[in-house]
Amino acid sequence: MKSGENSGEIMARTYFFELPEWPRFYLELGSHCPTAFGNEAAARASTLEDEEHGFASQWTATLNVLTEETIKSSAIEAVVLDPECVRSQSRKNSGSRWRGLRSTRIATSSCIVEMMLDATQRSETPLTKERLFDWRAHLFSQVPTTTDKFRVGAWRDDSQGAMQVISGPNGRLKVHYVAPAANRLDAEMERYLVWFESNEQHDPLLKTAIAHLWFVTIHPFEDGNGRIARAIAEMCLARSDGSAQRFYTLSSQILKERKSYYEILEKTQSGSLDITEWLGWFLECLDRAFEHSNQITSSALARESSGWI
Repeated sequence: MKSGENSGEIMARTYFFELPEWPRFYLELGSHCPTAFGNEAAARASTLEDEEHGFASQWTATLNVLTEETIKSSAIEAVVLDPECVRSQSRKNSGSRWRGLRSTRIATSSCIVEMMLDATQRSETPLTKERLFDWRAHLFSQVPTTTDKFRVGAWRDDSQGAMQVISGPNGRLKVHYVAPAANRLDAEMERYLVWFESNEQHDPLLKTAIAHLWFVTIHPFEDGNGRIARAIAEMCLARSDGSAQRFYTLSSQILKERKSYYEILEKTQSGSLDITEWLGWFLECLDRAFEHSNQITSSALARESSGWI
């Protein structure tokens, strides 16, 4: 899956952002109540923090989760990072608690780690367009910014044509999605950021699912939208947890379920503003991520007890 301009044949299709009610999402509680998945899983995910593990144990687990989250979020977009470089930069950049540990300076890994750290360790800091511009600049810090595709400090301008999400080989490209026109982005993102910082959606896990869907639907940048959307989701989850420590990784689970992830996105964006099915998929995926976190944290604690950190 990739983003591109003037690629593939655009099929006649109505997207939900074209509906007059956009973006008034709703869900059918009578047929399915996805909050049950998320709330039960969230309680399990907080178990490690409630247990009497030492401070170092919890931050060792956080380091492992941050490393995996950074690697897997990039892998969803077919960007391959070296695990040891990411781990080293996570140690280096996560603050004084890791000071003195050996690290290898790998610029690309470092910049992506810095984005994830900013999202999770400073989750209570308001999300602004300037902060999003900074995140995107981190993602493409090693790419020349003289071309339109990698401009920094601005939304996309569609100078090369409509922003499309496409897949397939050249000559047989399939268009999965066509994003809102660039002249809508200022208004769309202003509305999104006001909502994000409001208390309009009281359930934090539902807000996480909606924030992710809404951002990738707007698709405000030429590239990197998926990774930034997942960073925003992690920011929501950190706010929900009320802690900078991370014991589960959403991107790892999305990578495992990447095919169904793209399928449910395409189906939801081409339908009505009823996002019940998306919420159910997202929160069930999050539930499985919580389950997987038990393996990560257990491994982290076992390594610490054997002298590794």
